[in-house]
Amino acid sequence: DELANLPFGALLTQAETDMGKPFRWHFLENELVISQAYSAGLFQFVQNRRAAQKPTGSVLAMAPFFEGPISESLEIPAGDISALIRSDIFNPLPNSGSEAQSIAQLNKGQALVGADATKANFLKKCPDYKIIHLATHSAANNVLGEYSFVALQADNSPQKIDLLYARDIYGLHLSADLVVLSACETALGQYRKDEGIVGLTRAFTCAGARNVVASLWSVNDASTKALMILFYQEIKKGLPYNHALANAKRAFIRDNRQYAHPYYWAGFILNGR
Repeated sequence: DELANLPFGALLTQAETDMGKPFRWHFLENELVISQAYSAGLFQFVQNRRAAQKPTGSVLAMAPFFEGPISESLEIPAGDISALIRSDIFNPLPNSGSEAQSIAQLNKGQALVGADATKANFLKKCPDYKIIHLATHSAANNVLGEYSFVALQADNSPQKIDLLYARDIYGLHLSADLVVLSACETALGQYRKDEGIVGLTRAFTCAGARNVVASLWSVNDASTKALMILFYQEIKKGLPYNHALANAKRAFIRDNRQYAHPYYWAGFILNGR
């Protein structure tokens, strides 16, 4: 239940006296390598499941750009199936494009940015890649988890976006060893007893992803880019994903003291190992 919303790495291992300097705090993240799962049964099934096919590409990184002012009144009815709304209800994400391009370059992968980051391109290409990285907008639905979504560009219409709902992701056949949802609240959704959180993370897991990195809250665009690049640098060293994410967070705190508060890094968690 509520434990699904807890960033364990942000817990403190001792009382702190200098509360104005979080870069000196003793976080559990500094002492342990943490990964988690919403369901022990699902975790066992996923880790023992064979990939649908052998991936032919290394990394697919997508970052649709959204222009225009944010609307505080974004409300998408649970039964909405049109999946097309104006893009000007979202904040621009000025760092997402360079985030995707840097990650693709690090891993000799493919970056689809702006108008190329369409839902149609995602559906066409996603089965072929070992790692899928989405730097975009998203929203969790805590009443009907299947209606949590990530936002992508609409085909042939830069003024609109296309929503990829969790309910649509279940039907995909992914071969991804890792999916990174570099967006807001992608680890959240609807809590169901004995199943955990039903939302984007579970949907990508059931679609074939062995490991999913997702966020517990609305994240900062600039700090997220820095953290994600560090994460992929650690992956390139051949480290397991949980060790790579732990090392990235530690390096991020060390090198970015102005972003050392857990808000900037602790929200990203690994479901997998």
